[in-house]
Amino acid sequence: MPEFEETQWAALPLRDAYRYGSEHSLGQEVGKIRDMDIEWDLSYTSSLRRGYIVELFQAKGLFDDFKNTCWSNGNTRNGGKKN
Repeated sequence: MPEFEETQWAALPLRDAYRYGSEHSLGQEVGKIRDMDIEWDLSYTSSLRRGYIVELFQAKGLFDDFKNTCWSNGNTRNGGKKN
């Protein structure tokens, strides 16, 4: 599998998060987040999925490594607001 490309996305990059999770033995958990049914009035679900990813990675002690590996903007003031 190719290396992660460090991204400067303002918001947490979900595709990279799903891949990172899978590569760190969390494939089942990130798959559930990716495939979950979300019922709310907004037309997008990515913000809620990002929140679940952050919660999962923090619980497993991987969030800082994820930011360092895949999402360096997450360590900035602007990026931290966009989780």
